[in-house]
Amino acid sequence: TNRRRKRRRRISSMQGSTTSFDSYDLIFYVLVAQAYRAAFASGYNFLLTFVLSVQLCAGSYVWWRLGECVDRRPSGHKTVRPRVIRMHRRRLSVYDKLPRPVSNPFVNDTWRIGEMDRLRISFNSIILFPLRLLGMIVSILIGATVATIATYGLPSSPSLKSIEDLYAYIDQRGVGLPSSGEEKLKFAYKYVSERANARKYSSETINKMEEKELLRVASKSLRHICWYRPLPPWRRLMLQPIRYVARSILFFTGYLWIDTRGELASPDEAPILVSNHVSFCDPAFMVFAAFPAPIAAAEHLKLPGLGSVVKAIQAVTFDRFSASSRHEVKQELINRAKKGSGWSHILIYPEATCTNGENLITFKAGAFNPGRPVQMIGVKYSGRFNPAWVSAGP
Repeated sequence: TNRRRKRRRRISSMQGSTTSFDSYDLIFYVLVAQAYRAAFASGYNFLLTFVLSVQLCAGSYVWWRLGECVDRRPSGHKTVRPRVIRMHRRRLSVYDKLPRPVSNPFVNDTWRIGEMDRLRISFNSIILFPLRLLGMIVSILIGATVATIATYGLPSSPSLKSIEDLYAYIDQRGVGLPSSGEEKLKFAYKYVSERANARKYSSETINKMEEKELLRVASKSLRHICWYRPLPPWRRLMLQPIRYVARSILFFTGYLWIDTRGELASPDEAPILVSNHVSFCDPAFMVFAAFPAPIAAAEHLKLPGLGSVVKAIQAVTFDRFSASSRHEVKQELINRAKKGSGWSHILIYPEATCTNGENLITFKAGAFNPGRPVQMIGVKYSGRFNPAWVSAGP
């Protein structure tokens, strides 16, 4: 029995340390070789020689950089398990006798690869990666074009030509304005100073501005009132191709098949969706599966290509350097989560950071402040490699 156990352990350790090329990889390499052969036969020898030289240099560089990721431990090496700690809540508690393994949610240990993985990644980085990158760029451009067409005619910022326009904007946002003229003006200055970028404009600087300068800063800092109302159904229908654009991005990233389980509740039943955050692929999958409005930083609106998509799906954006941004986001969540409001789902990552997907950390209370039902969605990445964006990851 002991010999069988040792033999099984040795075989399993050898299988885990090395991997071979898949049949799909070999078929793809044969097709690429035939394409190069046909290109050489057509007479483009100088251009193809230059391309092959660049690919050879790039592949050699990737091979050299992956040297630090190769697992050089012996085949019979036993994985050291995490240390065991005990719960000491109460002296007479039953939990004191139950061990609990410690697992760090910010550690990704899947970066160790074998020599065959190193060779495979080096080949794919010069052959398959450019094609995938090109496909992702084309998908992003298509999504940006669809978002621009669907939101055509909707201004990004308000056109405030007089102080009365600013008063009307504040009143449409549901903020109570004072009755007297002086109090109105002071409130308008305070409203703009709290929502302007604190790095560019301090409250003292805004308070010393004239009305024209104040209106110029307000036009740049505030979003148009139309973005705080649901888009009409015909515009939402025009935005539906973005879901398939998100799926194509996942396809070119390498996720050919996605298994989904369960049913998505309607926005009236559960207006808020909460999910674990592992990598940049999570938002793309959520857009494809539910097409929600996520909570994102205001910097995402300036991303080339993706900024128009973030604006089109009416994401709840917040300014990291604004004093009242958190309060506005909280109030916006309450308004959108109301039953019959006409808004789509709201996507929130309650952990507020990326983890390795194997553990949960403390939730923030933002998703539960509106007091409405919440639907939880778990994203699990299969395969040997975990794409988690954590501090101790690859």
